[in-house]
Amino acid sequence: MKLLITGASGFIGRRTARYLLARGMPATQLILVTRHPQKLSAMAARGAEIRRGDFTDRAGLAAAFVGAARLFLINAAPDHLPAGADRPALHRDAIAAAKAAGVRHIVFLSMIGAEKPGNPYFAVEPALRESGLEWTMLRTAGYADSLGRDAKRFFIPRGRIGTRDDGNRRTAYASRDDYAAAAAALFASEGHESKIYNLTGPEYTMREVAALLSRISGKPIEIVRLEGEALRRDLLERGMAPYVVEIVMKSPGAFLADPGHIASDFARLIGREARSLAEHFEAHRHELLTGSPPKGEEAVFD
Repeated sequence: MKLLITGASGFIGRRTARYLLARGMPATQLILVTRHPQKLSAMAARGAEIRRGDFTDRAGLAAAFVGAARLFLINAAPDHLPAGADRPALHRDAIAAAKAAGVRHIVFLSMIGAEKPGNPYFAVEPALRESGLEWTMLRTAGYADSLGRDAKRFFIPRGRIGTRDDGNRRTAYASRDDYAAAAAALFASEGHESKIYNLTGPEYTMREVAALLSRISGKPIEIVRLEGEALRRDLLERGMAPYVVEIVMKSPGAFLADPGHIASDFARLIGREARSLAEHFEAHRHELLTGSPPKGEEAVFD
């Protein structure tokens, strides 16, 4: 029974495949779909089947999905889509393409708060539930790696973090590596149909993040409250996709449920809780401080 992973050359897709191989899954059971097949030459050499697929090409996706019984549908990053793309519609098209290709079970990498209007996946999860396919939702919290990217590029060099509030709002974070480990654990076992897993990590306020980064860098990091156009400019300068910036501006709570009300399912899947921001940042201190990982290692905060 072959497993297909979309976005397979991205960090989560790549790591999920690696974790599956480490768990004993034969590479010949993997179909890896990506816009950049050349990036997966090492996986091809191990026996995985590499196919080109693009969320903006529904017909091409249907062809790329043929032969897979299970599919890990990794949400498409907004900065990898054409300007103005209807992101929810593209994910719904991918679900339809999977059904047309004969896929039986889709695991969707969603987001905590997907049941709330304004969330990018508010209209995607219902489409999967109503597709007639078996489904599983992996709902993620904040991405520690995205915060680390902003830290190495902006927060540490500038000595400040711009926020829309007083910096005391709590948000849960976990790393892409932990999300990938959880996905691999799910695919390596049975009985996950019609289930929702909430993958959350320890919570931090931005003031706590500033203190953590200050301790790591040895530089003072202040919290600066921003509103309106100043906040929009700051988010865009940090590299946040315009699509996401507008959601944050209109509905800052659209992405995550109320803090403290969601129990984490990490331990159920990987036998431990997600690593904290402090552990994650300390493990990759060199990249945070220099902008690049140690020689021979891949960048984490990209």
